[in-house]
Amino acid sequence: MKRKLLIALFAAISLAGQGQEDVWQKCNESLPADIRIKPSRCSDNTHESDGIIRYTQDGDINTQYHSQYIGKKFVVSPENPAELTFDFKKVKCIDYLEYVPRQAGENGIVLEAEIYVKTATDKDYRLYEHCEWKFNYNTKRVVFKGGLQKPVSIKFRILKGVGDFGSCAEMKFMKEEKENLDISVFADDLLTTLKPQTTKADIKKIKQPLLRQLAQELLQGTYATDYRVASYECYNHPVLLAKEWRTPNKHYDQFQGVTGIVIKPGKHLVMASGIPDSVSAYMNVVAWYTEKEVHGKGPDQAEITTQKLHNGINIINYDRKLEGLAYISYFSKGYAEANPPIRVHFVGGTVNGYLTPDKTNEQMHQMTATAPYCMIDVLSKKVHAVWPTDGLHEHCKADDDVSPGYRQYMNILDTLMTWEQRLVGLEKYGRIPRNRTLLSTSFFYPALCSTPLGISIPIKKQQRYVNCQKILKDDSETVWGMSHEWGHQHQINPFFCWPGIREVSNNLNSYYNVMHMGYKFEQLQKEKRKGMEEGIRHYLEDDTDDCLFEVKNIYDHAFERLGPFVRLCNYFMNEGGRPDYLPDLYEALRHSKVKKQGGNIVPFVLNFIRTASDVSGYNLLPYFQQFGFLRAKKFLIKDYDYALYELSQEELEAFCKDMEAFAQEKHLQTMPEGMIERIAHTPDVEYKRPHFEN
Repeated sequence: MKRKLLIALFAAISLAGQGQEDVWQKCNESLPADIRIKPSRCSDNTHESDGIIRYTQDGDINTQYHSQYIGKKFVVSPENPAELTFDFKKVKCIDYLEYVPRQAGENGIVLEAEIYVKTATDKDYRLYEHCEWKFNYNTKRVVFKGGLQKPVSIKFRILKGVGDFGSCAEMKFMKEEKENLDISVFADDLLTTLKPQTTKADIKKIKQPLLRQLAQELLQGTYATDYRVASYECYNHPVLLAKEWRTPNKHYDQFQGVTGIVIKPGKHLVMASGIPDSVSAYMNVVAWYTEKEVHGKGPDQAEITTQKLHNGINIINYDRKLEGLAYISYFSKGYAEANPPIRVHFVGGTVNGYLTPDKTNEQMHQMTATAPYCMIDVLSKKVHAVWPTDGLHEHCKADDDVSPGYRQYMNILDTLMTWEQRLVGLEKYGRIPRNRTLLSTSFFYPALCSTPLGISIPIKKQQRYVNCQKILKDDSETVWGMSHEWGHQHQINPFFCWPGIREVSNNLNSYYNVMHMGYKFEQLQKEKRKGMEEGIRHYLEDDTDDCLFEVKNIYDHAFERLGPFVRLCNYFMNEGGRPDYLPDLYEALRHSKVKKQGGNIVPFVLNFIRTASDVSGYNLLPYFQQFGFLRAKKFLIKDYDYALYELSQEELEAFCKDMEAFAQEKHLQTMPEGMIERIAHTPDVEYKRPHFEN
């Protein structure tokens, strides 16, 4: 009976809220919106049969123009640019153009371009702007200062694109539609308060329906500012962190400014204040659920649109078909703390909310029951997770498997990330950022994976990955899986992520997180347990010339390859008396200066042997020789792409002599007889299961 009353209450609240949202949505429609101008004619000098130029004007971001790639490839370069020409008739003015990159795949995304213009007063084309853009899926805008008057033609010359191609999902030519928005009754620049003595008569004079509705609710004291009005801190850019940590293309959360606001198709008024001149702020809208798989896009199916924010009035015309969640991206290239927080007001915004540890489980359970969007943000101290709302409501249970476990779940995520950061030396060496990492949901990709956005978990696995009892007691694979993907974010590439161990070295993070969670080695998945044991047995007992990295598939014997790393670290962090062996090893590898030699991985293997020895205080060459790191061989490695292992007998002998000199220089001890066996038979670490508050 109580549950029925609760459901009825939620339904009544939802209906009332929906009525109010409809009012705001109708008001939003009255906002002025920039006008898209369609060319009278489009032409190009190269295209593929399924990538014709008219796709840049069809309003569909899932179709695209593409330079020729079948048969004789058109190689895009400054000397051989792909040219897209757009002609206009009877157009008075164009204020700006927007280049929308393809949203699936990478080839052809423009990195460098030139914009040529021709107006009614020009005899020929003239260069207007030279553009250099970073690789991403964001819309790029070129503003014609003062407006391009009486345009006749605009030529978009692609000088450089990913893969030496050119592509374009949409090319928009826009005319600003300006309207004087009367904000004279408001007391602040965010429009959150009215001036003293403001009357109903004053408000009735406001012509703009959205501003009139806002003023009425402020006067009545009924306007809700929760989530709609908030401050957002500046963070160091994830790319900067990756550069510092030597983890290229592995980024922490790019949507740090969680708003809890749903953005529906149409127009929206967003007020901003406090944005410094030296730093940019953007509003991202992420449609996490895209209804259908976008071919070629892999696990990152979400549609992302980006709009730069300015202090004052921002009218956002969200022209996608799917609603999404809004995020504020406010990043600097260093010294983020020196920048003040900015404030943003989503006027009449649809509130979805987000879960945080300062709320009670009961409050969050109600939020997941009534949230209007199908996804909801979960914001702990170190992790930003995005899950389907109904699945979270049903399956996020505490370790009793009965009561709601949102707080406990967030504590678990934070603890796993703390262990990860500690293991890779970020804690010891003062490198832990304020930034969170991202965990999102994949609706079409069947496996856990690391993506350019963060890590992704298939929706079919949600029940396991949000249930605290399963994570803590019943299912070590949940801990292993998340830690493995987060491990990818912390892999030092290529110094501890060379081809041959790309899906191996990050399993150190998985192994130690599983053990810290209180699981025993015997509770590991059989494939992992037996693989590590066999890897040790094979190289220790068999007379073999096998090389540890001689594999034909990225997952081939992954746990056999993991075994020697685990045993070495276990030994030195316990019996060897160096509890910080792994953090110190990671930090030392961050300072590596070895350069690539073609596609040969051997220089990185040799560098690892030197560094691991230096950190341990022993010349570990005999150990690494025993376990197949060094073989006078030449072979190809298939590990996402192809690489080479090439080491001649002469080079092997020279390295052995070099290690003798290195050991003398660093005062490294010689491994005594039996030490290899002691390391190989080091028992697995065991920890008491921690308690997580709920």
